[in-house]
Amino acid sequence: MPESAVLSVLSLEPMTTEDTIVCVVRCIEGTAALGMRFRTGAAGQLTLTRIEWYGREVEQLDTVHSGKVTMTGAGAELVRPQDALVTAGP
Repeated sequence: MPESAVLSVLSLEPMTTEDTIVCVVRCIEGTAALGMRFRTGAAGQLTLTRIEWYGREVEQLDTVHSGKVTMTGAGAELVRPQDALVTAGP
């Protein structure tokens, strides 16, 4: 499993639950994989639960690629377009 990644948030869909977001991101560093955790500021941490790339589900998103992702966890409501989400570590 990849160890680190940075995702740039390009756009957000309206939230359906208070702890889940669906957004379009661009992977700007590393490789993002299902199950990775990302920081959302001082208090939050999101888990990457789904990646859609060109209309199909995949297990990871490589550097320079964009995709639609679903993330769940505390701090989901804090994410905004232009944010950079950085992996929270192991």
